[in-house]
Amino acid sequence: MPTYDYFYPSNNQKVEVMHSIHDKLETWGELCQLAQIDRGDTPADAPVRRQECPQTDGACI
Repeated sequence: MPTYDYFYPSNNQKVEVMHSIHDKLETWGELCQLAQIDRGDTPADAPVRRQECPQTDGACI
C-alpha cells in the first residue's frame, strides 16, 4: 500500500499516511482519523492537500 504525505498550511503540519491509491482524503478530520492522531484545534472540516512525489506517480514511498 502506498504512503502519501498530506499538508495543512494553516497549522503548518505534514502527516504521512498509508492508503489505497483509490482513496482521497479531503479534510483534516479524515486525515487525523486515518493517521490515528489528535486533530488539536484545527477544524475537522479544514481542507488538506496531498503532496505529490513525481517520481512515483504521487505516492511517497
